[in-house]
Amino acid sequence: MRQTVRHQIWIAGIAVIALFTNLGATRLWDQDEAFFARTAVEMRERNEWIVPYFNGELFAAGAVHTAEPDARDSPLLQDRVVNARPYQPTYAQRLLAELDGIADSYTDILNASGIENVDPNRHGGHGVFIGFANWGWESSDDELEAARMTLLRQVRDWEPRFRLLFPHPTPRVSKRLDKGIGRLNKWLTRGGKGHDVPSTITEAQQKITETIAGLRSLVDLLPTDGYPVRLVVDTNALIDNPDLAAYTADLGAKYVAHLLPVVLREIDELKRSGRNEQVREGARKAEKRLKGIRTNGDMREGVCVAGGVIAKFEHIEPRSDALPAWLDMTVPDDRLVASTLLLQSEHPGCAMYVATSDINLQTKLAAVGLPFVEPPPN
Repeated sequence: MRQTVRHQIWIAGIAVIALFTNLGATRLWDQDEAFFARTAVEMRERNEWIVPYFNGELFAAGAVHTAEPDARDSPLLQDRVVNARPYQPTYAQRLLAELDGIADSYTDILNASGIENVDPNRHGGHGVFIGFANWGWESSDDELEAARMTLLRQVRDWEPRFRLLFPHPTPRVSKRLDKGIGRLNKWLTRGGKGHDVPSTITEAQQKITETIAGLRSLVDLLPTDGYPVRLVVDTNALIDNPDLAAYTADLGAKYVAHLLPVVLREIDELKRSGRNEQVREGARKAEKRLKGIRTNGDMREGVCVAGGVIAKFEHIEPRSDALPAWLDMTVPDDRLVASTLLLQSEHPGCAMYVATSDINLQTKLAAVGLPFVEPPPN
């Protein structure tokens, strides 16, 4: 009897050691857990429960596994992978991508350029000239001159849109913007005294690299956005489909739909003076749907449409000297583009889309780097 008890004690002791050692303890580092945790967050944000993503890209290590080895090759899963929503970069990220392109072109232009000694005191003499630069740019041939003009146009097209990311800059931020963008412009025009021109092209390349890095670092000052995706809905999109929650297949389950004054005004006009009864009826239905949404809460703070889709009714008209000069505020499409740019400047941490089927408006949106989505069938 005592031997049986002794055996039971031994078995219990071994079980305790085997089953309870390090129970509840965690390893100091498990690199996979960070990937899996972030993947889960991105899948939830996308409302995508089959195709895993990490940092906006398909995450192969988190691929779907099933009991059947060939299940991952099924048409259903392949269709979900092919039609999975692409990563949606923020407007700031798009502008930084443009800046990277400017940097690459600058490298080519500097490599084709030359620097010469322009110090008026270099030959000696009795007089001393004060306040003149020591170094300047050599004359450009026709090919280099054309390349400089092409890049200058790109810089001047990019500049106002980048500055819009900082609608209320502090003096320090303004100084950094002016200094960085000023150098990009000045080293292409190559006019004036040019006191900041270094003695070698290698040094010039280094200065441009530092200038680009300085401008990129300004984006780190921008706030993040609780809604990574936002949507502006055009008049024709509302008439075609007044359901603001109809874009979840393109934008995900969570976004804010903004209704601009220029759109609301056009809807009001079209319900009375549309070119035909179909347009007038579509405008009336859109207005009725929007008024119904408006009763769900504070339309300025945002009201729930469905699920994670929020609607906000904007009231500010587009007025800013920082907008691209080609925008004509008497043209409704241009007013919508201008309003969207200013709205984007208020929410730099999001990807701002415009819902429209108007090809002319789509062209203008592309010109300022704003993406668009086609309204789905009603």
